[in-house]
Amino acid sequence: MTPVRLSGKASLVLSRPRWIAVAPEDYAFLGKADGETPVAGIMDGYVRRSTALAGYASAEDFVSFMGASGYRRHLARRTRGSGDGVLGDFWATLTSSLRHDGLPLDAAQMRAVVDPPGAHDGYFGQHNQPTVSGRWKVNAPDGIWCGVRPGRNHNEWHPILIGVSGSEVQSLDLFDWDEWTWALLARGAALGAPERSEWKSGTLSFQYPIPAQYLRALRLIARPGDKRWTWTINDGAHAAFSRWREAAL
Repeated sequence: MTPVRLSGKASLVLSRPRWIAVAPEDYAFLGKADGETPVAGIMDGYVRRSTALAGYASAEDFVSFMGASGYRRHLARRTRGSGDGVLGDFWATLTSSLRHDGLPLDAAQMRAVVDPPGAHDGYFGQHNQPTVSGRWKVNAPDGIWCGVRPGRNHNEWHPILIGVSGSEVQSLDLFDWDEWTWALLARGAALGAPERSEWKSGTLSFQYPIPAQYLRALRLIARPGDKRWTWTINDGAHAAFSRWREAAL
């Protein structure tokens, strides 16, 4: 279904058919199938997959379907520009905004991702418990970190960037958790300590929360694994995802 407005009212209509070429002899199908020419294939995940393209159809390449990397819309909003730039430009923009627009933060309220990727056997940890775990810490050395600040109740946490300089702590509110995940990826790339993932025996495992665009891609070409933050994905689909991710970053 596709959300639209008809006569000024929010409505849903059947989505147009779209074929996505994931790999040779591997197509994902989205939208309404023509009733006279049903789509052959399997439903192993969120979308239908087929080994052959319908005779009447043409396919979009997976990389083209995914489009530009998701951090660019956050970069465009912050710079009021086109969003063109590499991931390092996004991090530079965030750190500049922190320096110019950051607000003082009570150090006692700070929770930040301090430990590097790969620490704690890849366990990212949790910030929203009475005691933090994994890579999260309640204090941080000098530097700029991805963190959170408390909201109006104990279940509410706001994604922020944190700057620590001696006893002074400043914070920059981020737009949403998607911008936060891209900030985490950008920080790792800028500092030469990228966030980690592993593909082994048909399972792609992430050691960090992924952006919404990654989730969209994996819902198209994979299915959730048995463990949290894992996806079951075949060789061809993983190659397509890796190719897009490398080009996007």
